[in-house]
Amino acid sequence: VFKDCTGLKSVTIPGSVKKLQLTFKNCTSLETVTIKEGLEFLYDDVFAECKKLKSVTLPKTLKHIGQGTFYGCVALKSIKIPESVNEIGQSAFSCCSSLSGIKIPQTVPFIKTCTFDGCTSLAEVDLPFAAYIGEYAFQSCKSLRSVKLPDSLQWIYHNAFYGCSELASITIPANVTRIGNIAFAG
Repeated sequence: VFKDCTGLKSVTIPGSVKKLQLTFKNCTSLETVTIKEGLEFLYDDVFAECKKLKSVTLPKTLKHIGQGTFYGCVALKSIKIPESVNEIGQSAFSCCSSLSGIKIPQTVPFIKTCTFDGCTSLAEVDLPFAAYIGEYAFQSCKSLRSVKLPDSLQWIYHNAFYGCSELASITIPANVTRIGNIAFAG
C-alpha cells in the first residue's frame, strides 16, 4: 500500500485494521508509527528497511509479529512487545542495530531463526519463557552482556549466540537437553 513511499514520516493506523503485510516496507523516512487497539497481525516485512523508524506503539490486541517485520530498522532503539503476542517470526528484528534492550513476553514459546541477528547494540535480553532458541537467533549481538535463560528452555540451536563477544556469564538451565554446534562461539 505505502511500500517504497520515501516521503512518509508518520502514520497512525486505526483499530479497524486487523492485518498488515509489506505495507510500509522501505519507507525510508518513516519515523513514528502508532497502531490503535484492534490490529492483530503484523505479517512479513511490514516495516522492513524503514531506516529512520524510531518509535512504534504496538496495541495490546497484537498476536503475531511476522518474519522480517522490523528488519533493518536501524534507528529503532526500543520497542514494547505486548503480552498478547504469541509468535515472533524469523528475522523479525534482524539488523536493528540501535535496539538496546528487549523483553520477550512469556506468551512467546520460541525464539526463531535470526530473530535478533545483527542487533549490535542489544545489551540485555529478558526472556521469561521459551522452549527453544533458534539458530542464529542472537548472532552478532556484539554488545550483549546479559541474558537470563528461562527454566522452560530445552534447546539452544547452533550459532544461537555466535559472535556475542561481550557475553560474560550465562547459566544453562537444567531442562536444556540440546546445545547446537558453536552456539556460544566468538
